[in-house]
Amino acid sequence: MNQNSKDRLIRILIGYVGLYPTLLIVLTLLKPVTQGLSLPVVVLIETIILVPLTQLVSFPLAGWVIERLSRKKSNRFSQRSLVHHSLIQAHQSTVSFHQFHVFELL
Repeated sequence: MNQNSKDRLIRILIGYVGLYPTLLIVLTLLKPVTQGLSLPVVVLIETIILVPLTQLVSFPLAGWVIERLSRKKSNRFSQRSLVHHSLIQAHQSTVSFHQFHVFELL
């Protein structure tokens, strides 16, 4: 598997690890507030909350967790720089990834 494919897989993994729990928590907490509103208004409210929360908290935290887990594994296989490079690229692209896919996920 080449480096570009590994970077993409790590980026997808960070997206799943960062977005799923955040989305679950936000939707659960907002359900009583948004229950009677129309779908476009609900999506707007959730997006206003989810975008900064995922970009500033969830995705960096997910990247940190994956980096820690990868570091333990890479210490055994001495591939630390490869994982670090992949995580940096994954973090840089999460902004565009999330902005274009948030409506599809909701």
